[in-house]
Amino acid sequence: MQPGFITCALVVLVALPVMATDASAQQPETSVRGESRRLTSAEKPPAQWSLSFQEVLERARQQAPTARVARARIAEAEARLVGARARLRSNPEVSATLGPRTSEGDHSSDVEIGVSQVFELGGRRAARVAGAQAGIDEGTAVAEEAIRFALRDAALAFYDALRARERVRLLGEAKHVADEVLRSAERRYQAGDIAVLDVNVARAQLARALTAEAAARADLTRPLADLRVLLGLSRGDGLHLRGSLTDAQPEGQAYELTRRIADPSSPVAQRRTSELMDRVDDLPAFRALDAQIREARADQALARAQAKPDVGLSASYANEEASHILLGGLTITLPTFQKGQELSAAAAARLTRLSLERDALRREAEVRLQAALERYREERRGLESLERDALPGLEENETLAQRSYEAGELSLPEWLVLRRELLETRLEHVDRLFGVARSALDVDFASGVLR
Repeated sequence: MQPGFITCALVVLVALPVMATDASAQQPETSVRGESRRLTSAEKPPAQWSLSFQEVLERARQQAPTARVARARIAEAEARLVGARARLRSNPEVSATLGPRTSEGDHSSDVEIGVSQVFELGGRRAARVAGAQAGIDEGTAVAEEAIRFALRDAALAFYDALRARERVRLLGEAKHVADEVLRSAERRYQAGDIAVLDVNVARAQLARALTAEAAARADLTRPLADLRVLLGLSRGDGLHLRGSLTDAQPEGQAYELTRRIADPSSPVAQRRTSELMDRVDDLPAFRALDAQIREARADQALARAQAKPDVGLSASYANEEASHILLGGLTITLPTFQKGQELSAAAAARLTRLSLERDALRREAEVRLQAALERYREERRGLESLERDALPGLEENETLAQRSYEAGELSLPEWLVLRRELLETRLEHVDRLFGVARSALDVDFASGVLR
């Protein structure tokens, strides 16, 4: 049989399984693409969601895109641990040689078969496992930090939507009042009590009220869209939020506690501030940095282990003419030039950077928490002042002013100015409620309570 024919036959035998594997691999891909097209073409019916504040937080914790991506990265870090736990870093090597021997008319074949394996010394496997475990801890902490940011964004969007919804309600009521004022002005004009100028002013006031209500409705779409993204809802899903900004304010003993916290000189406020400051070290951002520090130290241990030699063992069998030869071998790699110096230097530099970064993060966290506490105190003072001095008697004043205008005791400009003041007071109360809720949320986020 010709050598060329044997070579061609071997090539065909090797290529056929590869071609068959490629053809079979293409089949599921086509079916998967077709199935994907069928799934995307099918329209899902829109869902209706009615969520409270706690339900929004719970769904954001599970469905926020950033939180889901961060949790998926933990699996990547766990895959590294699988490789680090392998007992041997390299695979065994098998070698075989075969050749003819010819001498003075005699023909024979020489055969040699050998196997070798390299073993690492110095605790390299333990260092790799420690580094991989630190990577998993870092990924877990990063995922928790992503969840914290998602919860903060969802809570802020929830409060913002409640504020926008309340503004829509108040401006809608102002629109109805402006419409009544216009009708009253038209009646008085027909009776000859006022000039046409007052009717035009009332009509312009109604137009501004309509514009303000439309702008408030437009503002409501933004926080609702943010919530849909954070909660993993589709664009066609209905979303109704249960609750109001007043529900976010503490009551009873909790209210008294926050009032005392609002006074920074009180012992309760000082003790509570100290407790919140102590919680800062448990933030996921610090645990992520601590995990990176452990990983850098594991790299240093790995670099020290690389300065130690590797040991290789081998065994071979040879058949030369009529002789049978069995050999064993030992190989020692001398770390003369490559002994982990680059890895050691990089790990030391990384440790220095991480230490500086942790100190800077600690100072930043304390400053932000202190600022959040001060902002909460000021927001609380402003809300209490408004509720104590401005809100009482607001409804009564509005009713009396409207009756005075209809009786001719107030001019239209005076009535409109008073109406504007009453509306701005109500809108300011909504903004102050939102400010207190937002500042309390900032305290919970900065101290790590929100997670």
